[in-house]
Amino acid sequence: MRFEYSSIVNACQCMRHPAIGAFSFLILMTFHGTPVSENQMATEPGKQITCEVLGVHNKLSDKKWKDERIGPGVQALLTEALFESGRFKFLETKDLIQKKRDEIATGMWNGRYKKKEFSLLIEKTESEVLAWATLLYFGRPQTELSIGIVHRNTEAAVIRIEITLLQKSTGKKWVATGEGKSTTTASSVLFTYQDDKVNLDETNIGNALKEAITNAVDKIVKDLDK
Repeated sequence: MRFEYSSIVNACQCMRHPAIGAFSFLILMTFHGTPVSENQMATEPGKQITCEVLGVHNKLSDKKWKDERIGPGVQALLTEALFESGRFKFLETKDLIQKKRDEIATGMWNGRYKKKEFSLLIEKTESEVLAWATLLYFGRPQTELSIGIVHRNTEAAVIRIEITLLQKSTGKKWVATGEGKSTTTASSVLFTYQDDKVNLDETNIGNALKEAITNAVDKIVKDLDK
């Protein structure tokens, strides 16, 4: 059933009579619902939001970061950080759909998914909000310290990453940048792999990524709860 503007006006005029007015208001609320702001569903403090992490854009020119196995690994860290914030939940997916999502994440990392394809991907999701990351910066500063016969070499990993959250129903975006740093006293291989996955657990790069992502997610959650 559809209400025209004139129906709403007539109902409002009926408010002059208490009984008729109350009935008219009930009818209007039945078909039009209680008025809510366009962002209330996604930004109501404490409310868990259904979310889908699309993937990660890689803006680095360093060849060591070009391996397609890295993207899904960073995507998993973002999913973990969003879940642990307590504000987001993730819908269960079938194996076939998950396989397609993994392909999309790999494509985003390698730059194979263009803007048009990205828009179509957003339209198909069933989640309230979508999230993705953009890797902006990676640095590997080294310092040396010598005291007598003791020589110490320190190697750090510095990561800067941007997280974007998009509310599908309104197109509203929340964007935040986070930075992470992890230090080790020994030189280490940048990435290690096991089968078809990158290993980021307890590694210098992994720790810096986790800190950067968590830092950005915390900023977004604070903005959501304002």
